[in-house]
Amino acid sequence: MGAIGDPRADVGYLLATYSEPNGRVSALGSTPVTAEPGFPSRAQLVERYVERSGREVEPLAWFEALALWKAAVFCEAIYGRYVRGELGAEDTRAAIFEVAVPLLAETALETIHRNLIRATTDETSIPTRRAPTRFESFRPPSANA
Repeated sequence: MGAIGDPRADVGYLLATYSEPNGRVSALGSTPVTAEPGFPSRAQLVERYVERSGREVEPLAWFEALALWKAAVFCEAIYGRYVRGELGAEDTRAAIFEVAVPLLAETALETIHRNLIRATTDETSIPTRRAPTRFESFRPPSANA
Protein backbone atom coordinates (compact mmCIF):
# COMPACT_ATOMS: atom_id res chain seq x y z
CA MET A 1 0.00 0.00 0.00
CA GLY A 2 1.36 3.42 -0.82
CA ALA A 3 0.21 6.98 -0.65
CA ILE A 4 1.42 10.46 -1.39
CA GLY A 5 1.44 12.41 1.82
CA ASP A 6 3.43 13.51 4.80
CA PRO A 7 6.43 11.18 5.25
CA ARG A 8 6.09 11.57 9.02
CA ALA A 9 2.96 9.41 8.75
CA ASP A 10 5.17 6.57 7.54
CA VAL A 11 7.65 7.08 10.38
CA GLY A 12 4.75 7.21 12.85
CA TYR A 13 3.39 3.93 11.44
CA LEU A 14 6.84 2.34 11.72
CA LEU A 15 7.04 3.33 15.38
CA ALA A 16 3.47 2.18 16.06
CA THR A 17 4.26 -1.29 14.71
CA TYR A 18 7.77 -1.58 16.15
CA SER A 19 8.49 -3.71 19.22
CA GLU A 20 11.52 -2.21 20.88
CA PRO A 21 14.39 -4.28 22.29
CA ASN A 22 14.04 -4.28 26.10
CA GLY A 23 11.22 -1.78 25.72
CA ARG A 24 7.66 -1.23 24.65
CA VAL A 25 5.89 -3.93 22.67
CA SER A 26 3.78 -2.89 19.69
CA ALA A 27 0.09 -2.59 20.56
CA LEU A 28 -0.58 -4.01 17.10
CA GLY A 29 1.15 -7.22 18.12
CA SER A 30 3.31 -6.93 15.03
CA THR A 31 7.05 -7.20 14.40
CA PRO A 32 7.93 -9.21 17.51
CA VAL A 33 11.29 -9.99 15.89
CA THR A 34 12.38 -6.36 16.35
CA ALA A 35 12.30 -6.88 20.13
CA GLU A 36 15.22 -9.28 19.79
CA PRO A 37 18.78 -8.20 20.63
CA GLY A 38 20.58 -6.40 17.82
CA PHE A 39 17.66 -4.35 16.53
CA PRO A 40 17.79 -0.57 16.97
CA SER A 41 15.62 1.26 19.47
CA ARG A 42 12.82 3.56 18.36
CA ALA A 43 15.02 6.57 19.17
CA GLN A 44 17.83 5.14 17.02
CA LEU A 45 15.41 4.58 14.13
CA VAL A 46 14.19 8.17 14.32
CA GLU A 47 17.72 9.53 14.65
CA ARG A 48 18.83 7.64 11.56
CA TYR A 49 15.76 8.75 9.60
CA VAL A 50 16.40 12.40 10.45
CA GLU A 51 20.10 12.06 9.65
CA ARG A 52 19.63 10.28 6.32
CA SER A 53 16.55 12.16 5.07
CA GLY A 54 17.36 15.61 6.39
CA ARG A 55 13.70 15.96 7.43
CA GLU A 56 12.35 17.05 10.77
CA VAL A 57 9.90 14.58 12.31
CA GLU A 58 8.10 16.51 15.03
CA PRO A 59 5.32 16.21 16.13
CA LEU A 60 6.17 12.53 15.71
CA ALA A 61 4.04 11.33 18.64
CA TRP A 62 0.99 12.75 16.86
CA PHE A 63 1.77 10.69 13.76
CA GLU A 64 2.38 7.56 15.85
CA ALA A 65 -0.94 8.08 17.63
CA LEU A 66 -2.63 8.64 14.26
CA ALA A 67 -1.30 5.30 13.00
CA LEU A 68 -2.60 3.54 16.13
CA TRP A 69 -5.98 5.24 15.83
CA LYS A 70 -6.29 4.31 12.14
CA ALA A 71 -5.45 0.70 13.05
CA ALA A 72 -8.17 0.77 15.72
CA VAL A 73 -10.67 2.01 13.11
CA PHE A 74 -9.93 -0.63 10.50
CA CYS A 75 -9.75 -3.41 13.11
CA GLU A 76 -13.15 -2.30 14.45
CA ALA A 77 -14.56 -2.60 10.93
CA ILE A 78 -13.21 -6.16 10.67
CA TYR A 79 -14.58 -6.97 14.12
CA GLY A 80 -17.99 -5.65 13.10
CA ARG A 81 -18.00 -8.01 10.13
CA TYR A 82 -17.01 -10.86 12.45
CA VAL A 83 -19.79 -10.10 14.97
CA ARG A 84 -22.39 -9.86 12.17
CA GLY A 85 -21.29 -13.24 10.81
CA GLU A 86 -20.02 -11.76 7.54
CA LEU A 87 -16.68 -13.56 7.77
CA GLY A 88 -16.31 -17.26 7.09
CA ALA A 89 -17.18 -19.48 10.05
CA GLU A 90 -13.63 -20.81 10.04
CA ASP A 91 -12.15 -17.32 10.36
CA THR A 92 -12.24 -16.69 14.12
CA ARG A 93 -9.04 -14.59 14.22
CA ALA A 94 -11.11 -11.38 14.22
CA ALA A 95 -12.44 -12.26 17.70
CA ILE A 96 -9.22 -10.81 19.11
CA PHE A 97 -10.36 -7.33 18.06
CA GLU A 98 -12.85 -7.27 20.93
CA VAL A 99 -9.80 -6.63 23.13
CA ALA A 100 -7.38 -5.27 20.54
CA VAL A 101 -9.43 -2.27 19.38
CA PRO A 102 -9.71 -0.70 22.85
CA LEU A 103 -6.01 -1.45 23.43
CA LEU A 104 -5.06 0.34 20.21
CA ALA A 105 -7.18 3.37 21.09
CA GLU A 106 -5.78 3.48 24.65
CA THR A 107 -2.22 3.21 23.34
CA ALA A 108 -2.86 6.08 20.92
CA LEU A 109 -4.12 8.21 23.80
CA GLU A 110 -1.18 7.22 26.03
CA THR A 111 1.22 8.15 23.21
CA ILE A 112 -0.25 11.63 23.00
CA HIS A 113 -0.38 12.09 26.78
CA ARG A 114 3.20 10.87 27.22
CA ASN A 115 4.37 13.36 24.61
CA LEU A 116 2.35 16.24 26.09
CA ILE A 117 3.79 15.59 29.54
CA ARG A 118 7.33 15.54 28.14
CA ALA A 119 6.65 18.74 26.21
CA THR A 120 5.31 20.60 29.24
CA THR A 121 7.70 19.29 31.93
CA ASP A 122 11.20 17.95 32.19
CA GLU A 123 9.75 14.50 32.90
CA THR A 124 11.58 11.94 30.77
CA SER A 125 9.25 9.05 31.37
CA ILE A 126 5.86 8.36 32.86
CA PRO A 127 4.42 5.01 33.82
CA THR A 128 2.34 3.43 31.08
CA ARG A 129 0.62 0.09 30.79
CA ARG A 130 2.64 -2.41 28.76
CA ALA A 131 0.78 -3.66 25.71
CA PRO A 132 0.53 -7.47 25.76
CA THR A 133 2.61 -9.29 23.18
CA ARG A 134 0.31 -10.48 20.39
CA PHE A 135 -2.55 -9.76 22.77
CA GLU A 136 -1.35 -12.44 25.18
CA SER A 137 -4.11 -11.60 27.65
CA PHE A 138 -6.83 -12.33 25.09
CA ARG A 139 -8.78 -15.53 25.46
CA PRO A 140 -11.23 -16.26 22.63
CA PRO A 141 -14.85 -16.64 23.70
CA SER A 142 -15.80 -20.25 24.23
CA ALA A 143 -18.21 -21.88 21.82
CA ASN A 144 -20.59 -22.59 24.72
CA ALA A 145 -20.77 -19.00 25.97
